Amino acid sequence: MSIQIPRNAGQFLGLGNNMESGLVDLGQSLGITQIMQAQFQGFLTAFSDAENCLQCGAQCAAGSADHRGSGEWRPARLGE
Repeated sequence: MSIQIPRNAGQFLGLGNNMESGLVDLGQSLGITQIMQAQFQGFLTAFSDAENCLQCGAQCAAGSADHRGSGEWRPARLGE
């Protein structure tokens, strides 16, 4: 099994959610003490909130660009 590096925010959040589930299911039995599930979930929530703000800004910018005729703005993809 190979692990794919996330290329966009959706894939990144999917990987993070899988990791969070692993912390819940196996963290204690494996002795994972570097981060607690609640703290990890907080980081995922913060990333998700920031991504939502970015997408909202992109939609606003695209709407403004439509009125100005200046083209289309899109956020950069992870890894570029």
